[in-house]
Amino acid sequence: MMAQDIRELFKNDNSIPKGKLSQGHQDRFAARLNALHQDLEDKSVVTMNTPKSKFPWMKIAAIFIVALSIGILGYNQLSAPTNEATTVVNLNKVDTNNTPTDVVPVYLSEVSPQFKEVEDYYLASINLEIAKLQVNDENKELIDAFMTQLAELDEEYAQLNRELKEAGVNEQTVNTLIANLQLRLELLFKLKSKLNQLKNNQNETIQGARA
Repeated sequence: MMAQDIRELFKNDNSIPKGKLSQGHQDRFAARLNALHQDLEDKSVVTMNTPKSKFPWMKIAAIFIVALSIGILGYNQLSAPTNEATTVVNLNKVDTNNTPTDVVPVYLSEVSPQFKEVEDYYLASINLEIAKLQVNDENKELIDAFMTQLAELDEEYAQLNRELKEAGVNEQTVNTLIANLQLRLELLFKLKSKLNQLKNNQNETIQGARA
């Protein structure tokens, strides 16, 4: 629904250029999306069929935040051990080290109030799904695989913002930014489904062992 609203906005707003991204960036972004989908499928299958790791439990290494101004996800590795059975992903830290200081990015909110609403919607939804994640030693490998893909999408998002500063805002670039946010949310929903599947498989294994 949000994507359809975006297309309608472009049709009705003559102030927004109808140009496109460079062909190189279009090809690169399309290839990235296809690769991410395939990589996630491969890693999910491997994780679902891999016995529980014998390595010592370590506190999960993912701290992600999508900053409400641009959607930057900070990914930090924590090495301190813990005896907790479950760790909730922490959203209280923002990694600003990867934010370029020499380039002022273009935000969707700068295009129009309607785009700001769309961007805020996706960023809030992404934050909500990340906040719901509970990591333990059974699902750590699966979550790490998905988080790696989210980090790559974040890097692509930041790069696109830097390119927008030079090329200017147009229909194709804004749609690409939103497609990036949509894919992040889609991956989080897919992760949620995989985690439920993993949990059900574990429950079936436990019940079978007791029978």
